[in-house]
Amino acid sequence: MDESISKTNSIEVMIDGKKYPSIRQAAIAKKLPPYVVYNRISLYGMSKEEALSKPIKKPASVVIKGVKYPSLKNAFEKIGKVSFSTYQFRRHKVVEAKKSLQHFAEYIVGLNSKAP
Repeated sequence: MDESISKTNSIEVMIDGKKYPSIRQAAIAKKLPPYVVYNRISLYGMSKEEALSKPIKKPASVVIKGVKYPSLKNAFEKIGKVSFSTYQFRRHKVVEAKKSLQHFAEYIVGLNSKAP
């Protein structure tokens, strides 16, 4: 197990006036997948409180070459031309640049090379 996750897992946390023995337990109580909370903290720099209080967003649909997909990941699974790791890298790059996933959907799934 990743050391940062291990440390995060054993930290007591107070959310909505209730004390939890670990972030994992708090995530489960808030009906959030623990990995989502861990990623929010370790990858996105959110506080424990923010990571545990922010709801999970429903993926936005995307339209690529006139076809509507329920999510960008679904589009990648159906028509992707790059590896999954390249898809993840490109998606992260677009999000980090605060650009529209819809605008760069063809780039992310590998249908063109126009990077943000």
